[in-house]
Amino acid sequence: MKYRKKPVVIEAFQYDGDLIYS
Repeated sequence: MKYRKKPVVIEAFQYDGDLIYS
């Protein structure tokens, strides 16, 4: 999983638009 903005897993799940699942 690579995050564009938030490197925090819990936070990242809330930012689906900025999430990239690799």
